[in-house]
Amino acid sequence: MPQFAAQIGSRDGFSDELLHYVDSDGVEYFTVKATGQSGMSPSGLAKLLGVEQAQISRWVNRVQQADPLNNSLPKCLKSFAGHDPNFSAYFDIEKRNILSDSFCVAIIKYYASYSNRANKESQAKAQQTLYSITQIGMRVFIHEKTRWMEA
Repeated sequence: MPQFAAQIGSRDGFSDELLHYVDSDGVEYFTVKATGQSGMSPSGLAKLLGVEQAQISRWVNRVQQADPLNNSLPKCLKSFAGHDPNFSAYFDIEKRNILSDSFCVAIIKYYASYSNRANKESQAKAQQTLYSITQIGMRVFIHEKTRWMEA
């Protein structure tokens, strides 16, 4: 599927449109400044989970090719069936796709709860990451309800 790209990169290596952060483990995170849309590079997600990037790429291809109504995807990935889990308009500096935050969470949930093939270390990493995401998500949810940012 062709995508129009707002390429990350300028003479100083940063985009005017995207925030980019690489942690000490090499995990790459991205946020669109104008909208807050966030995601990760496929290689970053793989590093976060301790799996090969090829495994992440296989899941991307599998959900893109899946029939939205009749598929054998794990429950946590079913809502992505037949859709592209990448940002629709942004690439990183090497023109690689950026995975949406919601797809990243679904993949993390898969490795934490559903995968029989994940090694114990990868599963433990996924479970800890999912726990952290849940805690942060609940806090932001409550902040929204209490209008904390508006106070």
